[in-house]
Amino acid sequence: MLAAVLAALPLGLPVDYAAAQFSELAGGDDKGGEDGEDIAFLQADTLTYDRSNNTVIAEGNVEVTYGTRVLFADRITYDQEADIISADGNIAILEESGQVTFADTAELKGDLAEGVVENIRMLLADNSKFAANRATRVRDRVSVLNKAVFSPCKVCKDGSRPPLWQIKAYRVIHDQEIKEIRYQDAVFEVFGVPVGYFPYFSHPDPTVKRKSGFLTPSIGNSSDLGTLFEIPYYFALSDHYDATFTPLFTTDAGILLQGEFRQKTRRGQYLVEGSITRADELNDLGVKTGEKDTRGHIFANGRFRLSPNWNSKFTLEQTTDDTFLERYDITQEDRLESRLNFTRMKDRNLLSIDSFAFRDLRLEQEPGQTPIVVPLIDYGHVFQQSVGGGTVKLNANLLNFFRTSGTDVTRISGTASWDRIETNRFGQIFNYFASVRSDGYFIKDSDVTTTGENRDTVGRVLPQLGVDVRWPFARTAWSTYQTIEPIVQVIYSPVGGNPTEIPNEDSLSFEFDDTNLFSRNRFPGLDQFEDGSRINFGLRGSLHTQSGGFAEFLIGQTYRFVENATFAVGTGLDDRQSDFVGRVIISPIDNLSIVNRFRFDRRNLNLDRNELQLSWNYWRVNGGVLYTRLAAEATDESLVERQEISLVAGIDMTRKWRLFGSYRRDLEANRNIRSDIGLQYEDECTLLQVTFRRDFTRDRDVSADSTVFFTIRLKNLG
Repeated sequence: MLAAVLAALPLGLPVDYAAAQFSELAGGDDKGGEDGEDIAFLQADTLTYDRSNNTVIAEGNVEVTYGTRVLFADRITYDQEADIISADGNIAILEESGQVTFADTAELKGDLAEGVVENIRMLLADNSKFAANRATRVRDRVSVLNKAVFSPCKVCKDGSRPPLWQIKAYRVIHDQEIKEIRYQDAVFEVFGVPVGYFPYFSHPDPTVKRKSGFLTPSIGNSSDLGTLFEIPYYFALSDHYDATFTPLFTTDAGILLQGEFRQKTRRGQYLVEGSITRADELNDLGVKTGEKDTRGHIFANGRFRLSPNWNSKFTLEQTTDDTFLERYDITQEDRLESRLNFTRMKDRNLLSIDSFAFRDLRLEQEPGQTPIVVPLIDYGHVFQQSVGGGTVKLNANLLNFFRTSGTDVTRISGTASWDRIETNRFGQIFNYFASVRSDGYFIKDSDVTTTGENRDTVGRVLPQLGVDVRWPFARTAWSTYQTIEPIVQVIYSPVGGNPTEIPNEDSLSFEFDDTNLFSRNRFPGLDQFEDGSRINFGLRGSLHTQSGGFAEFLIGQTYRFVENATFAVGTGLDDRQSDFVGRVIISPIDNLSIVNRFRFDRRNLNLDRNELQLSWNYWRVNGGVLYTRLAAEATDESLVERQEISLVAGIDMTRKWRLFGSYRRDLEANRNIRSDIGLQYEDECTLLQVTFRRDFTRDRDVSADSTVFFTIRLKNLG
């Protein structure tokens, strides 16, 4: 108690006899109380001890500290027998949590843990505010406020207008042990106007980071689904796992039940989310058939550390049908991938074991043609001992996949490679390399018109030899740092490395651009190999300013010494002399960037591929523009000529109001794809957002749709 452990530390004025004797009477050593009690410290301008009433009076800049709690006041009177502190004038009580209580008068126990405070104002740790006529604190854990008002919004200093929103209640109970604030007979007001009454209402206090309860709801309207209402409920099940249940109510498509579960374990973490609904079945024209259909999806992912050398990760993406995800705007992806991976890394060895299952949601795809990969194994080893001054690497690959209808393939591949880098006295950098790869294919084609099955075994050996020469130059001029670097790469490989018997499964999608100009094999997979002797050459340069701005460029071409049909027409590599490819990046300031990637036709310099990206963040405006133009390629029938523009932008009109939107258009087909525009208001206590979205595409039972969403979030309510 305060009487047993109070130490007097007068400041400013001389201490009279009574005040000096008080330290002895109060047991004023600073070594702590009995049984490890906290010490109470008192500071004041003057200190007086009244022997007749057994009281201590402190005046002027009074500060009482007990444990982690501090009391400030103009004047206090301490009754030693009752162990009661009576405080007056500019009272402030500071709690360990960061909460500060202001009051006109207070009567507290000596340890400051219990008492009654009049005309109270409280500032919580998250800047929320309480005001009440009277507050009582009991058992050092519960504060009861009578006729209280709560709001996290800023209040006018002159009181000319009420806050944006506030809650008035007959009684408010703040239980600091269970970290909850409860309201009785509460009225919710907006700009001082009552808009709702709640006989009982509660929310976590500001010290709580996670607590079960309702999250921000959303309401909207869709031309396809009707009126929408979504209200998530969060379950704080444990410190290491939680869940969210989010029902979506629609007037035209029933109820969509959605959920998410997350968990962190000792070895990793995972997330599972999914949805299910029982709705009217629609045909491909979007007309109800009269039947009911169960639809849904499940997505999951996770990663785990199994041992110091072994890691694992997985992805699961499944849906009941091709259009469900698009209809309920869960994702715009048209291909789903499920994967299970195990990876071992130790010393100079890397082993990866994968399995894949795919789901193509596009209309023109046949489900039976989608492969299932079990397994895909990659192994790599880097030898510590150098050979001929270079590094030797060994890579191996095993692939097995099957289809319900079509070609099944098993592939075994092994590659041995050697690299040596050296720099001569002129600053020229030479990278000598050599490799030999051997592939074996076991092919079964079940999609045949003849009786039985076609089985075939094909093998090949793919040697490669080359050198990469770079000669960088650098100088400083005009307050800039400049570099220029010519690059020449010569590669020898015999023609004939792609027998027609080998199916091309992993190298169908191919683009010749600046990223693979100097690649030794430009195909993304192993089924196709870039054979034939060739020379790749280009020029790279950069300029950097002292202010942080920079610009860089790369342009180059490939020349083949012999003609072959490795690359299809339209790829830019279907002749002995390739198209010109390159990039230009300009960033004059930190908040502005322009990136242009291009491919010029070698014959007429037509722009066959152009990707222009502009991004900025200047003043109150930020956004980006992406323009893409791709010529048709014979590699894949789906790679038709494409031209598209996308933009996203936002402007902070004021400190609280923001306008944002995005737009995507297919310029080749001269049609819009998707657009949205929204308006957001956000201040210290409220977030309001309204978004209008328009989808212009139709996919079977998913029609072109217009949707408007309205979201309101009241901050500091948990």
